[in-house]
Amino acid sequence: MPTITFTNLPAVDVIDFELLGLRPATSSLTLKMFLSTTNGASWLSTGYSFAKNIVSSVAVASQEAGEVQGAFSLSALNVWPNSTSAFQGNGIVQLFNNGSIIADKSVLYRLMHSDASGHIVNVDGCGAVGSSKTSVVNAVRFSWDNGTTSGNFAEGTITCRPRRANVTN
Repeated sequence: MPTITFTNLPAVDVIDFELLGLRPATSSLTLKMFLSTTNGASWLSTGYSFAKNIVSSVAVASQEAGEVQGAFSLSALNVWPNSTSAFQGNGIVQLFNNGSIIADKSVLYRLMHSDASGHIVNVDGCGAVGSSKTSVVNAVRFSWDNGTTSGNFAEGTITCRPRRANVTN
């Protein structure tokens, strides 16, 4: 499947997404997360700010930060292999304030996967989308991309768990 999309999300304070056994069908892709305020009819394309730390089992830690167009990049950039012998990706992504109409939508995530050589990669990150402050985020899409090529999920599941329903604006 090319994407995993969740629509009709409830307006809550926190939603957990559990990522288990993910592997792209094509090597050298980045796992991305897109947000929508139109229940998936269109996707927010501006204002994604992020910061993340990346640690490999054989490399010194690196950091990435900035503002990107179109999506949160959740994994290490363009290194997730499609090999069936590679370590499949697991992790959690938390979406905060998706039901608020006055607060930035923010994410906190921790993922582990392997690089093209089979070494373990750990990614811890956070981000926010200010362009959706006045609208409820009611859909989320996960997909593979490296900027020029998109790919399908070869295997894995993502489970959506709304966790806290005490929305106050």
